[in-house]
Amino acid sequence: MFLGLMVWILSGGSAVAEESPYFLYLSDQRVVTVELLDPGMAILNFINLGDSFEAVRAYELVLVDAEERTGRGHLIVREDPPSPREVYQVSGLIKPHSFLGYNIAGRYQFATPPERCYLKVGGRILELEPLNEEQFDQLASMVTELDLKAANSAAMVRDVGFTRGYGILHKASDIDARLRGYFPDSEVIPTVLAEGSEPQLPSDAAHLEDPVVVVVSVMISPWGGVYDLEVVEGVDEKLDQMALDTVRNSWRFLPAISKGEIVTSELTLNVRFRR
Repeated sequence: MFLGLMVWILSGGSAVAEESPYFLYLSDQRVVTVELLDPGMAILNFINLGDSFEAVRAYELVLVDAEERTGRGHLIVREDPPSPREVYQVSGLIKPHSFLGYNIAGRYQFATPPERCYLKVGGRILELEPLNEEQFDQLASMVTELDLKAANSAAMVRDVGFTRGYGILHKASDIDARLRGYFPDSEVIPTVLAEGSEPQLPSDAAHLEDPVVVVVSVMISPWGGVYDLEVVEGVDEKLDQMALDTVRNSWRFLPAISKGEIVTSELTLNVRFRR
């Protein structure tokens, strides 16, 4: 499947601030933790304590900071892909009374640590509770003691020392406009520019007025590969080639999603030179 034309402009982004919090949701039906590793990767652990299968979609993980800036997941990175072309998957399925951990690639860029974390699971939205590292380590050690074979999940949670739940469960049918806005109802999830840098403007081009931009078209494969690069609007031969080399060698993309499948997409990129 091929996904049509989209436009990306690379601009300076902020990194995840140090001491980003951890997040936890805990009930007698599920335990979910989220830890943000860096601006491109989050760890999501999911323990299904219930009797039904639970589906997790990477793009339904959302983090929000104090300024309402959002960072969201995009695709699950497989630890042992069948082939280099199958490194990503859109979703995962957790069996009843079982555990799975996921590396969720996305774009999580914040000037200050995110304060809220949401995960949509079926018709529910889990709002995870923020924790500091000490709290998280203490509670995580209790979670490891859960007996997933126990018949009574509520008793199982109490037996390891939990005296209350963590986080809030929202029914998707009852959520307010703000929460609904975090989870757009779209069959197409565009390609994500996960990593990239602006090329340095050479000294012999210092006379050019800002912005100095080369427009490049590129195809992104379902495994994130870059091919068929072409200059659409150039400046001169040297800068055009620098723009192509920068995109080819240092920009990293997470492929597009259409109707739950990872697809090929075409992008038009504005490659801006920095002084």
